[in-house]
Amino acid sequence: MATALIALVTSSLVGGLSAGGTAAAAAPSQPGPAVSALTVPGGAYTPQPPLHALPPTSAVSQAFDQRVHATARALADAGVPADEIRLPYAGPSAQVENGAVVPGYAVAAQNVSSFYESAPAPSGLAYYGESYPAGHLVATSLNASSVAGSLTVNSASTLYMDVDTPDMWGIQLNVVLGDVTLHHVPGNEFWVQNAVDVFENNNTINLGEDTWNFSSPSAFIANDTSTILSHNPNGSVIGGLYIGEGPWVYAPQPFTLTLYVNSSLTPADDQELWYNYSLSAAGGIHHHGTYDSLVFNTGGSGHTYGVAPFTANGFHVDPVGTTNDFEFDFPIGGYNGASQDVLAANMTATLDYCPITIASCTSAQFQSVPAATDFGGETGETSLGLAVTYAGTTAIATAGPFILRGLWGFAGAAGSAAGSTPVTNLISVSGSPDPTATSPYVFVFLHTPSFYDSVWEWAPDVPVWHLAPGSYSYEVMLADYANRSGTLVVGASPTSLGVTLPYHPASGVYTPLWALSNAQLAGISTTGDGTVSDQYAVFNNPTENCTECDGASNGNLTGFFLSWNDYVFPSFTGVLLDGTTAYVDVNAPVSFSVY
Repeated sequence: MATALIALVTSSLVGGLSAGGTAAAAAPSQPGPAVSALTVPGGAYTPQPPLHALPPTSAVSQAFDQRVHATARALADAGVPADEIRLPYAGPSAQVENGAVVPGYAVAAQNVSSFYESAPAPSGLAYYGESYPAGHLVATSLNASSVAGSLTVNSASTLYMDVDTPDMWGIQLNVVLGDVTLHHVPGNEFWVQNAVDVFENNNTINLGEDTWNFSSPSAFIANDTSTILSHNPNGSVIGGLYIGEGPWVYAPQPFTLTLYVNSSLTPADDQELWYNYSLSAAGGIHHHGTYDSLVFNTGGSGHTYGVAPFTANGFHVDPVGTTNDFEFDFPIGGYNGASQDVLAANMTATLDYCPITIASCTSAQFQSVPAATDFGGETGETSLGLAVTYAGTTAIATAGPFILRGLWGFAGAAGSAAGSTPVTNLISVSGSPDPTATSPYVFVFLHTPSFYDSVWEWAPDVPVWHLAPGSYSYEVMLADYANRSGTLVVGASPTSLGVTLPYHPASGVYTPLWALSNAQLAGISTTGDGTVSDQYAVFNNPTENCTECDGASNGNLTGFFLSWNDYVFPSFTGVLLDGTTAYVDVNAPVSFSVY
């Protein structure tokens, strides 16, 4: 059949596959905690199994998981489209270790394969109120009246096949608004999301925001004026969550988008929250403004409690078990806790704040966060395949291994070197059974010692990677070809990774089969020339007693592909054909399962 796009999604969570479509990922069967019915706006809610793929870690995370389930169900029942539902992180709780907060995404995994990846996680920039200048983590706290994340997208190509909009990806500015006063009672916390959906197919973006009550695992926003005194007409309270709808904007690449959240006081001394943005795009396009705002029921005139601060706190975990941080996440799954695979990218980003002592900063008064990591800890949407390097206090994001690590302010931590060194991809294959094959899509995993990340991370097959200086172990693999491993040393000067994979049918199909062009499709086929009369026949040797297959067990892919995010979205598609026009016969395919 002629193929423009075929995706067969599989992982350890998928029992099989369906040609020409997408197999839905099901939650793993595991015992859940005994919980009682949770009451939310709209009535009682029947508890569901825990969201996180790892075993439950605390009563707080279990209760919060149930609350998130209830909110998501209430939003769906109210008719909110799936692509407008963005969910918080729902995996193992963040922990305080040696006096400093460790985000849930970086907490050591348990009871899973040794190849379990710390990614997928929310890629981008985050400040946890922590730095690592030398020897150990240093925790502090920082309060701001405004936080701004700015992203320049020169080019980007992402794909994720387990959702209805595979080439849509998300940008989120996620911050906790702390010490909100309600009815003269201070100390309440709200998680605020200034979010954007990016639609690659028509170069448009859509803004939207979510305001969650994080004051306790079961807290919600009432559908009256007891929590929110007033709000912009663009917003409404649904299912205990305040949601605001923003504009649709034409934004062809390259574009620069800055998202803001601002905290202030009304003339009546009630605390107020604002969602703002500015955009400059190709063709002279410029847009900016406020698209939503809300006023908390603080208590009214005569009782001044001050501006509620956006808080980054390295000492404490918030009441729902997540971090109090400033984070700017991109390009991540657009909604519903989904993930996103980065295929190509050229981006830069900054994360800035206005000190709480200044009510409203000019552009010159904004300051860069004093330290940063390349992953967030609050949102549930994630990504894979984005390498984040840095120069000064600017992040540089390209397709490569998403290694969770410190950036500036982490000079004393392993894996936090500055710099972005070009590494040319010279990987090749030999002995291909199809004489028309050139360079197939190969799978590359890299590992380098990092303070946060101790596992192998996938690097998309692109012509050039941009990596931080350091020593990297590599594993290069492709179905029906023998795997190869070694060490890559990256310094300040450009270098290359040259590896040749020999054709070795005894390896079997121990990796997914991906092709982003007709030439790559030929590279994963045993016969054919891509015509209707001689279609490409893709590899289908099972991994029965396989050799040089990176330890794949009988009938399974190698454990490197055992990966899913906190909402159990698998990381890797079993068969992905995108941008191909040749005819292909997917006959008697292997299961593409991973156990």
